[in-house]
Parts: sequence; C-alpha cells; structure tokens
Amino acid sequence: MSQYTRSTRRRGHAASDHAGLDRFHLAGHSLGAVVAAAVAGTRPDRVLSLAAHAGWAKTDPWMAFQMDLWIRLARIDGELLARLLQVTAMSGATLRGRSEEDFRAAAAGFTAALAGMEEGFIRQSECNISVDITALLPRITAPALIVSSTEDRIVPPHHQRELARLIPGARLTEVPGGHGLPFEDPALFTGVLSEFLDAQREAAAGRVPHTAGGLGGVMPGPTPTSRR
Repeated sequence: MSQYTRSTRRRGHAASDHAGLDRFHLAGHSLGAVVAAAVAGTRPDRVLSLAAHAGWAKTDPWMAFQMDLWIRLARIDGELLARLLQVTAMSGATLRGRSEEDFRAAAAGFTAALAGMEEGFIRQSECNISVDITALLPRITAPALIVSSTEDRIVPPHHQRELARLIPGARLTEVPGGHGLPFEDPALFTGVLSEFLDAQREAAAGRVPHTAGGLGGVMPGPTPTSRR
C-alpha cells in the first residue's frame, strides 16, 4: 500500500474517532470507495457495512496512463483537462443529450473549480496511480455492495468485478451511467445506496436476513442489475 493510501486511510479513522463513532457505515465514490474499502479491511470490527461506487483494488497500466495525462494537463492547461474529463467521465446517453452550450458550460465550470486547486488535484491523481489495497479486501467482514457504472471509462467495470470477487460475500450491482454517475444521475446513485443502507438497518433490527441484497426495481431511474 502506498504512502498516499495509508495517509488517507488514517484520516478516515481519525474522522470517525473525532465524530465519536465506534461503529459506522461507510460509502465512497472513486478514490473515496478505495479509502472506504481500505478502512473496512483495516478495522473490520468497526465497519457495519460498505457501499462502494467506481472503486478498484489495484491501479493497472490503463488507469495509470490516463491519470498521468491528467497530471500533465493540470500543470499546463486546466481547460484542456476539463474538456477531457467531460468526454470520459459521463455516459454516452448524457453526452448525446448535451448541446454545444452545455459542453462549454460544463467545461467552464470544472475549469473554474480547478483554478487554484491544481496541486491538490495532482496529489489526488498521484494517489490514484499508487493504489493497491488487494491484501486488505479479504479481511472485510461487513456486508458490502459494489456498484459499477456500465459505461465507466475512468475506472472500467472489470475493476468493480475484481473488488466484488476479493471481498467475501460482496454483491455487485451494475447501473447505467459513467464514472460521474453522482452528477449525471444523482437520483439513481442515491437510490442504490439508500436501499442498501435501509436493508442493513432492517437486518440489524432483525426484520430481514443480514445481507447485502434487497436491491430491486423500487428506486428511481433504471433498475440496476445485481449479482453475487
């Protein structure tokens, strides 16, 4: 595990300690999913459940090549980086529905958000490149939901399949969308997580079996596909 991942994982533990939480549920997106899984594997006694969207176990050359490009662009032209992310983070359905003005506005918004934050973005991208939490995943004991966007071109779905394979008893759920699902379809994203967390609450109350299942067609938006 890299120093970046260890540092971020320690911050996760510190945040729960500061909040006075002895046991807690964890949810994360992208690098946040990696950190959540690392925390769950490091302190399985404290984690009640894990929900991870667009996570991965170990960065492969495809991802590393892409994120190295992000770093290079962040150093020379934030607008070019913003334009690249617009066409790689969203699904085809979202991109097909955008006008020229939509693309310009989205790129301008990200460029403005990045301004003055380039070094932080670069450090996060370096952390992305260094990820390897493979050894921690079999130690996770909490019910785990791994959510995979079928059109994710930043952390492709084979990475979520690997996460689900390595975490004992994890359930893999596939949903339509890209890496930026929390932005392009927040109702679907929050619906999947909320239903999983509701299932854990009911399980704790003894009303349903303690499982990562319970996902069906009741959430807003397209019905996700679940599998073991």
